[in-house]
Amino acid sequence: MSNNPTQSQYWKSLEKLHKVIENSSIVDLFQEDSDRFNSLSFSIKGLHYDISKNKITLGALALLLGLAKEQNLKEEKQKLFNGDIVNKTENRSALHTNQRDGTADLIQLTKISEDIRNKKWLGATGKPIKNIVHIGLGGSGLGPELIYDAFLEQKTSDINFHFVTNIDGTNLTRALASCEPETTLFIVVSKSFTTQETRVNSDTAREWLKKSLNTDTFISKHFIAITANPEKAQAYGIDNNNVVAFDEGVGGRFSLWSAVSLTTSIAFGIKNFKDLLNGAHDMDKHFEMEALETNIPVIMALIDIWHRNFCGYQAKVILPYAQELKAFPDYLQQLEMESNGKNIDLDGNIIAYKTSPIIFGGVGTTSQHSFFQLLHQGTDIIPCDFIGVKTPNHDLKDHHDKLLNNFLAQPQALMQGKKSDSPHKQFLGDRPCSSIILDKMDSYHLGTLIALYEHKVFVQSIIWNINAFDQFGVELGKEMAHKIENNELNAADPSTKALFSLIKDDK
Repeated sequence: MSNNPTQSQYWKSLEKLHKVIENSSIVDLFQEDSDRFNSLSFSIKGLHYDISKNKITLGALALLLGLAKEQNLKEEKQKLFNGDIVNKTENRSALHTNQRDGTADLIQLTKISEDIRNKKWLGATGKPIKNIVHIGLGGSGLGPELIYDAFLEQKTSDINFHFVTNIDGTNLTRALASCEPETTLFIVVSKSFTTQETRVNSDTAREWLKKSLNTDTFISKHFIAITANPEKAQAYGIDNNNVVAFDEGVGGRFSLWSAVSLTTSIAFGIKNFKDLLNGAHDMDKHFEMEALETNIPVIMALIDIWHRNFCGYQAKVILPYAQELKAFPDYLQQLEMESNGKNIDLDGNIIAYKTSPIIFGGVGTTSQHSFFQLLHQGTDIIPCDFIGVKTPNHDLKDHHDKLLNNFLAQPQALMQGKKSDSPHKQFLGDRPCSSIILDKMDSYHLGTLIALYEHKVFVQSIIWNINAFDQFGVELGKEMAHKIENNELNAADPSTKALFSLIKDDK
């Protein structure tokens, strides 16, 4: 039987209700319900979530909850935590929550990170490591780089860290410019250990070492592999003791909870990593055990379903008012759009309804001076997630007070708008916003925040009847790039052939 959500009576009732609600403003909804903030705000340890500045009613939320139940959310949620097959197109479990439930073996990860931090790990010429180059694409790079950037000031190692996440030679060249081969360690992260971009960067790094280190032991002293395919890493020449494996059921964009984050464990210590896992695990327990009506990932997903499928909004903007989260919008772009950017449902049918919105964002207040003009006065309405932090990681109180003043003011301005005699200075308002407030920005709260969005994405996939854990859409362009590399242009279009000639003829 098809699980097409548009056939549900709840869906049809929501379409009718939206036509009624759209005639009201968000300000009107506050005037009609003096307790609106309390009714539409939710909290767990260290995190508060407010959806009251969205154009939605308790009645609409009740229908959305009914839709979620009808789509078997409770049962599918339990399958995720039971380790059942939830990645149905690839016949796999999704085991990222297992990495943070306290049962994961961190012995090898701890030993390697502590040996490097304590200068017990020596290079081929007997010198301790001074530079680490993390090589990884997609989730193998975005997650660790997010954590590193978030806690840069808290780094407890004197080692320099570099992230190579692109096949563009500029990325690797810049990373190596300040490195010496004798004291550089490469951490190569690849789930399959066959990703072309990662292998090319690794090959170049290996040749760079080989030119300077006249010894056969340079790979064992200067390479670590993080992979779900340890045999491939060993075949590449990396010492078995330097291969750290993670489970095949841990997807790339969900993998920062695994050994993929070795780099950050070296930078900040294993306790930082364990705190990250603990924060995520507490969100896991909330998502698994809390009633749907007060379940924060579920409510967040339902708001996004409302915006995408009933209000017709095409995009969503992520706005962290915390410099530590500068990389968070980029991280969520992969998490959301690679997971739910699908046009085929689990029954193999082409989807006629909308799935993932376009995700973009930037850190406040920087973004207020770039794309906020469009948010306030553009012709598209774009829902916003504002993320603020109560207690800063610095002593500049006046700075933080002004930052939080902006964090509070922007959603208010987007909702209320402003009348003016000058049409150019008029703000229509009625722009939907949600707000997340974290007590602190530390590894525990970052873990909680990331896990919140992970589960939100999963809930949306259940309602949309799609698989959040595959990513076949990334393959076609790679296949064509391989053909172009081999000069196989028979099936190429005239434009591509002409561009190929323009690029290649000058070489």
